[in-house]
Amino acid sequence: MKMETTMKANTKEKKEESAMTVTTYATRAEAEASMQYVGLVRVGKNLYTHPGVWYLRHGEYSAPEYKARKVAGGWAIYRKVYFYRGTLNAPQSGYVDLIGGEQ
Repeated sequence: MKMETTMKANTKEKKEESAMTVTTYATRAEAEASMQYVGLVRVGKNLYTHPGVWYLRHGEYSAPEYKARKVAGGWAIYRKVYFYRGTLNAPQSGYVDLIGGEQ
């Protein structure tokens, strides 16, 4: 059972809060099933990543990792990205909506 939850994201560069909508799940098992549905593979306890070869972008030194985290409305999927400090236009780690589009 998916639900939409509005969360407040706080970035270090901007000391302002912006609202974003992410998909939340009632249980951790539903969040993990969603990650497997989009093709992510389990590599550890509550840790998923892309299968096969991951081609690194400029300034990136490892493939992103995904995990289910407990939030106010249930469970959400968190993406951790690995970029060298100072890389221009590097995406930030944070909660993502895998089914809705961004991966």
